[in-house]
Amino acid sequence: MRKILSITYLRFLRFIREPGLFIIMLLLPILFTYFMGNMGSGNYRMPIAFVDLDQSTYSNKLVERFTSNNTYHVFQYNQEEAIDHVKRHNISAALIIPKDFEKSVKAKGTPKIEIIRLKESFELITLQNELRSNLNFIHGNIKIADYTVAQISEKKNINNKKELIWQRAYNNALSKWFPYPPVYTTLSSLNQQEFDGYTPLAHYSVGFSMFFVMYTIIFGIGEILDEKKNGTWQRILTLPVSKAEILTGNLLGTFTVGFLQIFILILLGIYVFGVNWGANLSATLLVMGVFVLTVTCLGLFLSSIVKTSAQLQTITPLITVCSAMLGGTFWPLDIVQSKLLLFLAKLTPQYWAISSIEGIIQQGYGLKDITLSLGILFLMAASYFGLGLKLLKWEN
Repeated sequence: MRKILSITYLRFLRFIREPGLFIIMLLLPILFTYFMGNMGSGNYRMPIAFVDLDQSTYSNKLVERFTSNNTYHVFQYNQEEAIDHVKRHNISAALIIPKDFEKSVKAKGTPKIEIIRLKESFELITLQNELRSNLNFIHGNIKIADYTVAQISEKKNINNKKELIWQRAYNNALSKWFPYPPVYTTLSSLNQQEFDGYTPLAHYSVGFSMFFVMYTIIFGIGEILDEKKNGTWQRILTLPVSKAEILTGNLLGTFTVGFLQIFILILLGIYVFGVNWGANLSATLLVMGVFVLTVTCLGLFLSSIVKTSAQLQTITPLITVCSAMLGGTFWPLDIVQSKLLLFLAKLTPQYWAISSIEGIIQQGYGLKDITLSLGILFLMAASYFGLGLKLLKWEN
């Protein structure tokens, strides 16, 4: 054990003497977290345009509801202008209300509104949900009018006045919603010491910390390749130290540096950015520790399948970026709809780590709730370690 700790200590001393990579990978997540976390702040309102081909009471009411919503900056154009503004990125989307919108509503049909956009985004998913909500609101008024006519028909003959009564009932229901809905809510906040809420800043802090620590760890393990190139590795093998002790010491030294980076980033997130890393900080640190262990073993595996550090520097960005995108490091996986992508996400260590931490932050997960994720991360670590050990070339 003393020999292992000695190798770990020497590895750590090398890190102290050459801290360039560590400092860069410490600063980058801080900068990315700051800029990405503040992109959504301020008075930003999503620019959208309505093309009202119907010009009816119902279409006007729909436009009014979006205009009064502080989330959107609403414009009204003709169809050609709206499409042109979308192409030039002046607006995020154009909503085209068809000519027979009111007629379809009165006929109890399903009015269809076309949304024109250049690409899918989380904002547009929110817009579609908002649109569905407003259309359901209109359909709700129709149901009220239908129910009113049905109740009156049971008591008297209104065949010749059914349409008039239905229209009056609908208009009456409609008037009760404007200018405000007849439902009021109260908002209660949980104790801030117990739960600070999960914000985009928290996701970026967690995600970028995990992303950049992977570079520190993989390149740290990759120093084995440099030692082989300059002959240091061969001299170490001549010492009265077993191969297992040499490898364990290198892995432990790299793990220590990686965990130190994560720990510093967590402290900076809490005390500088005010990020909520969860009430159960010990569980968060445990998840991060197992994630760092998994990435350390992944670094050993990658170092065993390449011959030079230049090759490692080439494949590392590809693996880290692709796995980070799949695993939900850059954005929440809630916006991903593809079953294939969600399946592939579960093959990455980032997915299990970030889903556990989000559970700790949002829902107060304890150790029992993250056992599955920890088990899968340990399994991944064991697999990478086994493959790396088998493929590692001890001699040049």
